[in-house]
This record gives sequence, C-alpha cells and structure tokens, in this order.
Amino acid sequence: MKHKQSIESSRLFARPIKEEDVEFIKVHIFQDSQVMRYLFDGQTKTDEGTLAFIDEMFPRQAQPTGLFPLCLKENGRPIGFCGVIESNDIQRSDGKRDYEFGFALGCDHFGKGYATEIGQAQIDYIFNTLGHDRAVAMTHPENLASIHVLKKLGLTVVQEISKEGRGSRLVFSIEKDR
Repeated sequence: MKHKQSIESSRLFARPIKEEDVEFIKVHIFQDSQVMRYLFDGQTKTDEGTLAFIDEMFPRQAQPTGLFPLCLKENGRPIGFCGVIESNDIQRSDGKRDYEFGFALGCDHFGKGYATEIGQAQIDYIFNTLGHDRAVAMTHPENLASIHVLKKLGLTVVQEISKEGRGSRLVFSIEKDR
C-alpha cells in the first residue's frame, strides 16, 4: 500500500525537509538546551551531529514515515518537527510492530496547543492512513508537559523502559477502539 506523507491539523502541517529548514531545526531545536532537555540524550547537538541526524531521519521527499518539519499553515514557517516511525520498543503478542509518534517544538511555540493538535493528527494518521490499530509515544519521566499532552490525547502509560543513549522513557499507547 502506497502512502503519502499527510500529517496535518487545522493550524499545522508536516512536509519533507527543505534546505531552508535546516538552520531553524539546528538552532531552535537541536542547539537549544531548553528544548533538548528531555529529547534524545538530553544534550544539545553540534552542527555536524544535527546534520547527520537530519540526513538519517528526515526524508527529502514524501514518505509514509520519518521525521518532518512541523510548519504553520498561516505562513509555512517551521516551528519544530514531528513524525511517525516504526517502533521495536514494545514486544506485542501478535507479532506486529507499533508506530511511534513524536514532536518537538521551538521554545517560542510552547503553550499554544500545537503539541496536542499535532499529536492528535499523528494518531489519526497512524490509525486511518497507515491502518494500524495502536499508536505509541515515549517521553522522559520528568517531561511533565509532554506527559500532560499524551494523557490529554487519551494515551496511557504501559511501561517504563531504558533506551540506550536516551535513558529512561515512559511508553504510552492508545488503541484504535478507544
């Protein structure tokens, strides 16, 4: 089944990365200690580290999964990134893999409801476009803002895991028949 990258909400959309997005993502996400505090290993990234991560995880053309700049519909400017990736972190009894969704916003965009909005759009994308029955998300146990958003979206904690290079993470999930 062929899918088009189409995660969007009333105010936001995700799209393949463009060269002009790299500087925003580097400066306002990966090199901002407030944003990075709970992401990945909790450390800011060098220019080289940021570029390597973008090259590995951000598709340059439409794909069903990956990480994508998260942009405002009103002006097309990026405010962070979001995405859906296959996850191997939880063993399912039916042998299926889960799809994990996530998001990171630049500090100027905290507290505006964007995380909840794009989180719901990603859940809908996993269920309706990818046709999967469960969506998962992970966050650092001290990231109270993200925990609040995930609970508001109807996800519940299913376990705590330790991810190499990232430390402790709470794993949340939601079933399609919620």
